Amino acid sequence: MILSVAGVSKSFGRSLVLDDISLDVPQGSRTAIVGASGSGKSTLLRLVAGFERPDRGRILLGDRALATPSSSVPAHRRGIGYVAQDGALFPHLTVAANIAFGLPRGTGARAARVREVMQLATLDPALADRFPHELSGGQQQRVALARALAPRPGVILLDEPFSALDTGLRDQTRRAVIDALERSGTTAVLVTHDQDEALSFGHGIGVMVDGRLAQAGEPAAVFDAPATAEIAGFLGAAVLLPARASEGVAQCVLGRVRIRHDRSGGAAAGVAMLRPAQLRLDADAAERNAVVHAVRSVGAVAEVSLLAGSDEPAVVELTVPLHELGSLGPGSRVGLRIDGGVVLYPGPTAAVARAETVSGDAPQPVGA
Repeated sequence: MILSVAGVSKSFGRSLVLDDISLDVPQGSRTAIVGASGSGKSTLLRLVAGFERPDRGRILLGDRALATPSSSVPAHRRGIGYVAQDGALFPHLTVAANIAFGLPRGTGARAARVREVMQLATLDPALADRFPHELSGGQQQRVALARALAPRPGVILLDEPFSALDTGLRDQTRRAVIDALERSGTTAVLVTHDQDEALSFGHGIGVMVDGRLAQAGEPAAVFDAPATAEIAGFLGAAVLLPARASEGVAQCVLGRVRIRHDRSGGAAAGVAMLRPAQLRLDADAAERNAVVHAVRSVGAVAEVSLLAGSDEPAVVELTVPLHELGSLGPGSRVGLRIDGGVVLYPGPTAAVARAETVSGDAPQPVGA
């Protein structure tokens, strides 16, 4: 591992912000730390960068101790690059001068390194003599990345670097940054509150909840089997249905379905979690276990709200292509099935309380 955070805790006054955080980041990997506001993710990044010192635990870069409660290597001597949310470029310096800022002066290789990292960050050489205010937001962030890459740091930290950009530019800039990191082989840690961004960033993801690292692993594995129902809802749209379990099968309002991951601890009653993309709507099914409650067209797709089950119907929402909806409308009886199995959690939980089953004319959606 190139970066290791071991048992790190941090308080500000009486407020415990980080509680016993341990995380290993492999050489050349890209890891995203995601969490809601106040979860502690930015504080963790600041500790690694050297802007704060841990109260307990230690931070290592390779075999070198960067921080312990009694000692801390200054930020500028850690060999760690940092890209701030707004880029933090020097407004009075050109693009080339910004990128060269952390490089040794008086060497012939300086200009060559600037050109090299500009190419890595897909920056047009013609931008070298421009000033930050003459660049787009995406170009500014790529200049900030090039500046962080220039000294060849052991690790680059990215502190919500795309959040100030509009949606289209954010996606484009994120892809450019990921490509640059891939080509350079630089180890990177991204902090973000955007779940899609975290899941698509790279090789690892860590989910922060109330100052603790609630789950870490490969993005696909964490998304497929979240540790808790709350994490499932945080990482993306999730349908949560009360269920009873027996011999690897969950019985819920949509019938019997395979349990692909059991997080219930063996409880007989719990909550079955699935993603809306697993739901299949069939107007011609032999068993019609749901009634269309409402339909809303959004471009080429329709958002369909259904009442599933009979005794205490639960509201389930899914999106289907408009051409597949046909003549279905409120009151139509349809079959609704689950593909791929469910994740089972113990219940009741806070998530279930939010996802209550309802009946009548004022349904509440099941899911988070």
